[in-house]
Amino acid sequence: SSSIDNVAISVQDVAKGMETQSGDLVYIVSILNDFNIQLDNVLESVKVIENGTSEIHIKANDSNKDMSSVINSVDTVTDSFSELVEKIQNVEGNINKINEITT
Repeated sequence: SSSIDNVAISVQDVAKGMETQSGDLVYIVSILNDFNIQLDNVLESVKVIENGTSEIHIKANDSNKDMSSVINSVDTVTDSFSELVEKIQNVEGNINKINEITT
């Protein structure tokens, strides 16, 4: 009878231990689910940052193209101005020759 009592007590102890372990496992699963939700939030944040970075890259490329266009325009104006200065110098030379001839 005492060995049956001991077995019954042992079975009860095992059952209590399993119940405790089951509760611990439920708690661990809950923590892992919360962690998974937090990871999903981090992933979404990273995607938002990635999209923002892509937009910045596109705008930087567009700005670079615009700046190249401005540089080309400035170069064209500089060349045109140089040609104008050269023509004015030629006209000045011609006026000087006319003055020499007429005086």
